[in-house]
Amino acid sequence: IRDRAPGALPLRFYLMAAAIEMLHSATLLHDDVLDNADVRRNLPSVPRRLGNHRAILLGDQLLTMAFEMIGDAASLNSARLISRVVSGICRGELLQNSLLFDPESGSSMRRYRERIAGKTAAMFSLALYLGAREMEHHRSESMHPDQLRPEDHDDPRSDSSSCRRIRRYGYNIGMAFQIIDDVLDLDVSSDSGKEKGKDIREGIITLPIIRMLRAGTLTKPRLRELWAEPGEIPGFLETAEMTMACVESMGEARIYMERADRELQAASDESGTDLSDLSAVSAQLLRRRR
Repeated sequence: IRDRAPGALPLRFYLMAAAIEMLHSATLLHDDVLDNADVRRNLPSVPRRLGNHRAILLGDQLLTMAFEMIGDAASLNSARLISRVVSGICRGELLQNSLLFDPESGSSMRRYRERIAGKTAAMFSLALYLGAREMEHHRSESMHPDQLRPEDHDDPRSDSSSCRRIRRYGYNIGMAFQIIDDVLDLDVSSDSGKEKGKDIREGIITLPIIRMLRAGTLTKPRLRELWAEPGEIPGFLETAEMTMACVESMGEARIYMERADRELQAASDESGTDLSDLSAVSAQLLRRRR
């Protein structure tokens, strides 16, 4: 393997990007097994095509390949951060599992945000932060090759303000992404490529349901009835109250997107770097229908 990758960037950039993508793919495989998902993006899921056993093994293989790449390419602190994020994803999944079919604890906004932060926002934040951090160190190495000690490259305390802002940008993008994903599960006007109302059937309480419970347009006894009689869920999704809850939840996603845009603009101003490609992500995310 060559020391330098095309475009004059060190090969570690490409290895770390591939590792993050493999981690993400592994979580999707395991999610589909846990969720008994038959479809992903309008196509048969891997568990449906290969069976749960092979899907789990394939996810495990992707995880081991990712960590092998991380061992080859990442600095010590970057590897520690990746490990913490993967651990956080597992904790988020465990938290979600502990709240299934629980309208008392499961309807807590604090726990909902904690859950989606661990499951989704942390991965977005990780991918963007590592890229920004490694690029920052690469530029320092190029400009001052004799002035930096090896340990200076790996100290998070040396991160610039713009690098930290990129990390917060990723977090807010991830929070918005998961909220929109939860809305798409309940919004009958969208084509998400998945069965509608799947979260409700599985006892997962997401933001639109929390909003309805708080507004009194859905009671906890009625929610229990829907769990007991899932055949009533399609009609429930057609109600005006559900439509309003989805609209309000999209409003919360927009708040996270606005926070993300502010962090990105500040990072661009502070670093003097053109980040317009990333700014397009916000608008595209809010138009997401699947």
